[in-house]
Amino acid sequence: MRTLPALLLVALALVHPLLPADAVAQDGAEPLAVLMSVQGTVTVQAADGGTRAGAFGMHLNPGDTVQTGEDASAEILFSSGNLVQVGSNSRTGVGQPRTASGSSNPNFQSVQSFLKLKDSRGTSSVGTLRSGGTREALSLRQPCQSRVSVDDLRFSWHSEDPAPELKLPLYGEDGVVFETEVLDAEEFASPADAPELVPGVSYSWTVETTDPLVIPPLRSPTGLFELISDEEQKKLDDQLAAVDAGMSTESGHLYRASIYYGYGMLDQAIEETSTALEDDLANDELRSILARLLNEAGRSAEAVEEYDRLLKPR
Repeated sequence: MRTLPALLLVALALVHPLLPADAVAQDGAEPLAVLMSVQGTVTVQAADGGTRAGAFGMHLNPGDTVQTGEDASAEILFSSGNLVQVGSNSRTGVGQPRTASGSSNPNFQSVQSFLKLKDSRGTSSVGTLRSGGTREALSLRQPCQSRVSVDDLRFSWHSEDPAPELKLPLYGEDGVVFETEVLDAEEFASPADAPELVPGVSYSWTVETTDPLVIPPLRSPTGLFELISDEEQKKLDDQLAAVDAGMSTESGHLYRASIYYGYGMLDQAIEETSTALEDDLANDELRSILARLLNEAGRSAEAVEEYDRLLKPR
């Protein structure tokens, strides 16, 4: 994988705290499986007879049994990469690993890194942004502090003015790559005659008002991005194709988000996580992950909005 430029590495840096105690695998080892979705009443019984309520992202150890109640369901992702769907009024055991050692499926490892974002301690840090988390008159949506596929590259932003006159400059290592005028829009694709962008190069962009009556002129924060290489794109496509085969909608979105996150593609990870959350609005852990992703992408006002939703009584 190509090394990111130092500036973009800083923008993408993320410290993963430990998971809560009830989700840690035995002896601190990598879990044998994880609960990817939980609907209705789901319990997990350990080999020693202890029980706990099943929850999204919970680690499962050898000897655990997942039991679903009436009209309940769950999905278990194993370290091999296999997904098992558990229907209502069913029991599924988590057996012993086939080998005493060995690495798990790379996609499963990506899921583990992704799920660490749900730690409540990490989400609490988003709350510290609340005093400065109001929306700016011009704010970027994507690409922001993210790696991106050339086929998915589009520029989008939010403007409080419903009909702003804007310019969008794109900067590379040697200065301005292109600059274009945008009117009455919040999304823009690269011009057809724009210079070809190069994978591995750090680019930055903003949107700025050009209307002389807007005093002082408004300017968004700077967004950073980098294109992934053709080699990475092929590998990514293969991983996503494997996910699309045999997974439910919600777990599929989460799995895809995990893979994107592993590539440093925060914008795509945010989109997939948001879509998964639409199907499970009461999933606080998933909303916690979304808040963390938005914060990492520099979209602090949106991160605070998600954080505030976590605090609202139900």
